Amino acid sequence: MEIKEEGKKLKQLREEQGLSLRRVAKRSGVSPANLSLMENGHISPTLTSLHKVLEALGYTFAEFFGENDKPMEEPVFRKKDLKSAKGAYRKYTFLLPKKRQIRVELLLEEWMPQHNPGMEIAECDVAGHLLDGGPIELEIEGEGKWEMNEGDSFYIPSGHKHRGINKGKKAARLLTCFYPPRY
Repeated sequence: MEIKEEGKKLKQLREEQGLSLRRVAKRSGVSPANLSLMENGHISPTLTSLHKVLEALGYTFAEFFGENDKPMEEPVFRKKDLKSAKGAYRKYTFLLPKKRQIRVELLLEEWMPQHNPGMEIAECDVAGHLLDGGPIELEIEGEGKWEMNEGDSFYIPSGHKHRGINKGKKAARLLTCFYPPRY
């Protein structure tokens, strides 16, 4: 999705709910000036800012980038049609569109080196595979830390606090699956 399209969609979601720009800014912790710049397509939001705004509007990344209402015409999804979101330290490519018929969420993730994200909780099972790059340090709160190398896979049950840190010197690419999907 292009910057201008993202901005239009954010503004449309906000206006559909009858919310003022200032109200969404306050709920999200994003300044009104930055939110206005995002909505008008003048800046591309970071993943963190976009997540905060979407959360304030009651949406997820998958819902924002998805196309749930369009019927599934074929089982193949072309690279040119895939949606992605990018921040300073992570890039997500949604490999499957959001459709009622598709009961998993599949992402190609790129993690930049040495970024130390905070712990997160997924209200779904998360499984993944390190395609290349790394090593990755996987931490599950209260359970331990594990080093993952190219070709290694992981599984995290729903509700467990976790994080992954790319300990390598180049970007790490992971194939990640969420069940049920987060939308």
